[in-house]
Amino acid sequence: MDAEEQLVWDAEISAVILGKGEEFVLIPLDGTPTPAFLELAKARGYEYCGVAAYKDGQCSASCERNPGAVHTVMCASFAFARYVAAKTHLKPEGDGADWLERLATLVDPRVEN
Repeated sequence: MDAEEQLVWDAEISAVILGKGEEFVLIPLDGTPTPAFLELAKARGYEYCGVAAYKDGQCSASCERNPGAVHTVMCASFAFARYVAAKTHLKPEGDGADWLERLATLVDPRVEN
């Protein structure tokens, strides 16, 4: 088993990344049918760029060894993170008001008190 296969095998959530440049499509590897994604990728001339995976709260990726694939995987990483958040129902805690209150109480070290 190579590194990409191991990454996908061990992952809770994973996807193949097909694309070129800043255009890409994520194909989830969760067993759902993906003919529409594959047709879109084929019609646009996308190539295999790599895989992205999520396990134990961390995302990882493995890409083909060419600069174009690396660029495409980096662009796709944000979309993959959103996909993981949606699949795991991760939401920020609170509305940030408590953090802003704590921030307002901090002493500015640049100003003499």
